[in-house]
Amino acid sequence: MNTNTNSAAILANVDTIDTLAAPASVAIQANKIRECMILVDPELGTPLYWIDHKVRSTTGSGNAEFLAHNLENGHFETVRIFGTTAVKVMAV
Repeated sequence: MNTNTNSAAILANVDTIDTLAAPASVAIQANKIRECMILVDPELGTPLYWIDHKVRSTTGSGNAEFLAHNLENGHFETVRIFGTTAVKVMAV
């Protein structure tokens, strides 16, 4: 088992993710988020969004925009975060 928690996890599926558990996480800038990463709720520390793909944001807005699978309700949502904002993602 890999216990290194310095890098973001990239998961091919989320079928076995426990949405009530608080997994290890690492902070990265929003513009560094990639497909298949899991965003962690900043207050609870639980898995919140599984990133499907990056969406083109408005030019000059500074936003990072993604289509993401909401792990709480199962719906797809657009997630917009200012690009330099530090966000927590699930770590390996």
